Amino acid sequence: MKTLIQLLGVGLMVYGIYFLGQNIFFTTRVPYYYWYSGIAATGSAISMLLGMMTVAFAGNELKTIGWFLIGLGVALIFISGRIVLQPTSLWEFFLGFVCIIGGYKMFTLKRI
Repeated sequence: MKTLIQLLGVGLMVYGIYFLGQNIFFTTRVPYYYWYSGIAATGSAISMLLGMMTVAFAGNELKTIGWFLIGLGVALIFISGRIVLQPTSLWEFFLGFVCIIGGYKMFTLKRI
């Protein structure tokens, strides 16, 4: 029964992320006029990859650096200007976060 609750929790988290992510679009049609056109995009991909590998495989003393690299990658995505955020209603925002938080609680506590 606990495994079923954990699977339901993972499902709720995925649904919440999907629900919030419906209004996020990535584009490659941003005009650049300088030679450094793809530095932010390349830096974000490399930073997030290194951060995920550090969090997954490094010891506890390096996990803070890994989370910093992931945050830097997310910041570089927004700086590169290749992400478009569509308007989201307060109700959609609330419902998405309730699904994510409720699913996380079900996944970690293994109870409803």
